[in-house]
Amino acid sequence: MEQDQVSSNSNLPVNLKSRLQSSYDATAPIYNKWTAQHSHLRLRYVDRLLQFLPEASQLPPQTDEDASTVESQSNDSPFFRSLSGKLVALELGCGSGHPVTAKLLSTNLFAKITANDLSPVQIQLGQKASDLGSDKRVGWVVGDMMALSFPDDSLDVVVGLYSLIHLPREEQLVMMQKIGKWLRPGGLVLVNFSREDEESQVMEQWLGQEEGWMFWSGFGAEKMLGFLIEKVQELEVLVGEVTREEGGADAEFLWVIGRKK
Repeated sequence: MEQDQVSSNSNLPVNLKSRLQSSYDATAPIYNKWTAQHSHLRLRYVDRLLQFLPEASQLPPQTDEDASTVESQSNDSPFFRSLSGKLVALELGCGSGHPVTAKLLSTNLFAKITANDLSPVQIQLGQKASDLGSDKRVGWVVGDMMALSFPDDSLDVVVGLYSLIHLPREEQLVMMQKIGKWLRPGGLVLVNFSREDEESQVMEQWLGQEEGWMFWSGFGAEKMLGFLIEKVQELEVLVGEVTREEGGADAEFLWVIGRKK
């Protein structure tokens, strides 16, 4: 994981990323149990994302030969998708891989999914999961999403749910600019952002846990949409809407589906 370098603004802790990692490491089992009860909304948006895939109805079923091709090719190979007959995806803030990584795998549309999370404990849980750990299509990557690097035009799908909101809001915009370059023309991104305009929101004992220190940030729904249109010119916003959480959670988020022009 890269060193904490989040902002020159004194309102943000200099060890923000390290504190977030420690919190998610400490609360991983409790968080996973809690979030499983609130998965319906994110899975509905993943379904909406998949509906925008023009190749979805034409992709051939995966074969053993495809699987061996996936192992031998790298993300920057211009032949990766055509040889495997599948798509390449990135999930930012995958946690233990449930529910989104597992959902993407179940569609049989993807040759490779890079699953990234700040928490090594969450990644270890994903690697041990019976439905994920042995799947060669998943490449697990621990660390700050801001440190990731992919060639331009190398990804078909990027998903980042309830993860970019933990970045300082200036980094959220930089992350979206990176995604705009990483996606292939026609590629899709699904992300969500805070509805509220807050530079720093901190909860000392999130989920009622002493070690559950948590941070969120955001520009607010209207401003963030404007920034995406103005500053991430590679992307066309297909969906941009505020939706309230389910299961009694008192929160609303801006949900965005974008497509590389």
